[in-house]
Amino acid sequence: SAGRWFVIPLIFAVNVTALYVAVDYRMPLDGNSIAILLETDISEAREFVGARLIFWLVASLAAGVFTAIAAGRIRIRKFPFMGTVGSALAIAATFTLWLPFGSADPEDYRGPMPVLMTTAVIGYAVERAKLRWSIAGRIDVSTLPIDRPGDDVEVILVIGESARGKNFALNGYDRQTTPLLGQIGVISFRQVWSCGAITRIAVPCLLTRATLADHQNLQGETSLVSVFRKLGYRTSWFSNQRLLGKADSLVFSFAEEAEFKIFNDEPHVARSDAAILPRILTHFATPRPRQLTVIHTIGSHWSYTRRYPEAFERFKPVCK
Repeated sequence: SAGRWFVIPLIFAVNVTALYVAVDYRMPLDGNSIAILLETDISEAREFVGARLIFWLVASLAAGVFTAIAAGRIRIRKFPFMGTVGSALAIAATFTLWLPFGSADPEDYRGPMPVLMTTAVIGYAVERAKLRWSIAGRIDVSTLPIDRPGDDVEVILVIGESARGKNFALNGYDRQTTPLLGQIGVISFRQVWSCGAITRIAVPCLLTRATLADHQNLQGETSLVSVFRKLGYRTSWFSNQRLLGKADSLVFSFAEEAEFKIFNDEPHVARSDAAILPRILTHFATPRPRQLTVIHTIGSHWSYTRRYPEAFERFKPVCK
């Protein structure tokens, strides 16, 4: 059938892409890996595309076209469609690979590729459906009893991205990676762990009552932003990350709780956190006795050499 010209090459391309992510980035194929693929924009995703992926995609598409041609020439008496079915089964068998994905216990992340891909896509779809339902019906924590109204104070919460505490000089790292923080007497809390290694889990866990051991409140409650707002604080959210699609992600739902919201619409490839400083400085030009300002940075995301000007390139050679 004509559909084989589209379906069979697509199966090849999708599986090769999944293998690339699993092997090159040592990521398990689950709902989160599908989310990383879909909850991004082209400029951001482009940083993850290497020459090897392009080569394998071209090769897989060529193999898919060859298989589609072969499927069209196979004819079984009384069952002409069996040629396409047989080809599809052959494809499934080809990609039924059992691979370790770099976890402490590789057995946790082994499985046949078609099964992993199917369960990952279904898992993500179910999660998205639950997310929309959870955001609509979640508990507003600002309505819970508050022991005391709090003091007049200005709170600035900077959410970093793609940084490891063990690589901070403040925490004993042998390179001076935090010289300015060291000069102003910053207190570093070392016994702290993130709830996850990806933004869509780590940031919501940081802003809610969810914990590493209990993710139940991750989607079911509003964040601390709503509490500050109820107490009379001017609440603002500055993000150096772009809005995507319908902007119905969990992180965006927390930004929605703030009175003022500013997102950076510049292309990801040219984005550095210095770009949002002028807006932030303008914001602070109007003092308030009670103020909560959340600054969500781009940090050192992936191609980190693009995240800072050349003057900040202290440790060489850098990884391009």
